Amino acid sequence: MTANPKPVIANPEGLSKPEPKSTGQGNAAAQYNAGLLYEKGEGMPKDLGKAAELYQKAADQKAVGAQSCLGVLYQYGWGVPKDLGKAAEFYQKAIDQGEAGAPFLLGVLYQNGQGVPKDLAKAKELYQQAADQGLEQAISQLKKLSKQRK
Repeated sequence: MTANPKPVIANPEGLSKPEPKSTGQGNAAAQYNAGLLYEKGEGMPKDLGKAAELYQKAADQKAVGAQSCLGVLYQYGWGVPKDLGKAAEFYQKAIDQGEAGAPFLLGVLYQNGQGVPKDLAKAKELYQQAADQGLEQAISQLKKLSKQRK
């Protein structure tokens, strides 16, 4: 029996298999998907630090989902030091590429002045952008803001 130098992870069927080679070969989609598995602990032990590392590699290649996920990790300090400014930066990168949920997430930061200056007009603009894409949370938040101003 030869030693396997590759990291071994458990798949959902409980069998062991090496982590996909493509995550180390610059494949952004593979890095993002592996990050999701590490974040959720699906098929392998939950490891938010490893998830952040893989999301960062994918985000560096402009993988929009990874940018948004990395923003969430920085917003809450999951697997990385909490940094609301970095969270806002990653959400903005995702927005710039058309990610539907990122405007809502950045809107929350602007509404609360977290990592960005408090700006209710900007928050409303971002919520509207997300609502226009059908995000129910954004529609609900817009209604709440409208009631507060009356």
